[in-house]
Amino acid sequence: MKPNELKKWRAEKYGMERTFTMITGKTIKVLDVEPECKDEIGYTSADGKIHLAYDHPIMDKLKADEKAAFRKGVFAHEMLHQIFTDFRAHEQIVKTLPAKERQVFAMLANILEDPSIEYWASTVIGGPLL
Repeated sequence: MKPNELKKWRAEKYGMERTFTMITGKTIKVLDVEPECKDEIGYTSADGKIHLAYDHPIMDKLKADEKAAFRKGVFAHEMLHQIFTDFRAHEQIVKTLPAKERQVFAMLANILEDPSIEYWASTVIGGPLL
């Protein structure tokens, strides 16, 4: 990433952190996707931080401003997980499962959660973020 791109990316992530604080009243860190998760476009880590990909093959045909809008949408989705998902309950259930079943449970839980949080999004966010 070029220095100017890196500066813009840092500012974009900082703006998302501020948006999160304005909406939830809480602070959060928005970080890059970890190298071992390079195929992900975004996720919330176990420590409650939002991770976003600056670039991803799904965005290859988008212009720079469209990529920024796409990343903001992924951020909004992850923020909704922070608002609506009971991570503590999720972790308690995961701890009771055999190691081989944990990833399957997490995937199924996410499949069920995603449409729910998108459906209820308008109760906590609006405008371009929605």
